[in-house]
Amino acid sequence: MLPRTQDPIVAVATAPGRGAVGIVRASGRDLGPVMHALCGRALAARHATYLPFLAADGSTIDQGLAIHFPAPHSYTGEEVLELQAHGGPVVLQLLLARCLEAGAGIGLRVADPGEFTQRAYLNDKRLRVAARKRLADSVIACGLPHLGRGDLKLGLRELGAVQDKVAGLRRFGAAALDLAFVAAGRLDGYWERNISPWDIAAGLILVREAGGFVTDLDGGDGMNTKKHIVAGNEPIHRELLKALKPAS
Repeated sequence: MLPRTQDPIVAVATAPGRGAVGIVRASGRDLGPVMHALCGRALAARHATYLPFLAADGSTIDQGLAIHFPAPHSYTGEEVLELQAHGGPVVLQLLLARCLEAGAGIGLRVADPGEFTQRAYLNDKRLRVAARKRLADSVIACGLPHLGRGDLKLGLRELGAVQDKVAGLRRFGAAALDLAFVAAGRLDGYWERNISPWDIAAGLILVREAGGFVTDLDGGDGMNTKKHIVAGNEPIHRELLKALKPAS
């Protein structure tokens, strides 16, 4: 590997602008100083921990979920620290600046565009959808209708149809993030209505390239025209369609 690819890196990993959830991700060989500075303690591996993200003076920048992925079991194949905070750009820039401050001693720098994916490639890591086969073992993401957009009664029927069949439901507020998480195996499936083509264009390619299935809620390829989508590995995608059909 080239010397620059051995630097620890950090960046805001979600799209610019406002959103329900924003992510700051760091990757490198030893992120212990950053983890302790921001989270106040070591984290259990691959476990989402709700805690305050700490400024240098001990005050709270924001509260959210921190996840530690030890190498090689991460997106990049390196040690990864992921901070999931509120999606405002100010909060994310404060977290990014704090990471750089805490990681100055280990040479932490801002990642170049596409560098996390480059490291995954260099470390022979490939995105793959999760291997779970039962909805009862799965964590599923969904969209929710809100005032002025979507059919609220239909949305509630669909939630009711799925909620008692899965291990958990999540709402992140960004279709691109939901689909990327399905592609990476962090979520097992996803569905949403009233979605625009530009919200899903890149994500559906990620899921399919990672071995997953993406269709509209009728099982066809009309996601862009019908404006609804279901994604997952083959068995979870099939079971989600089956669970949602009576509600619609």
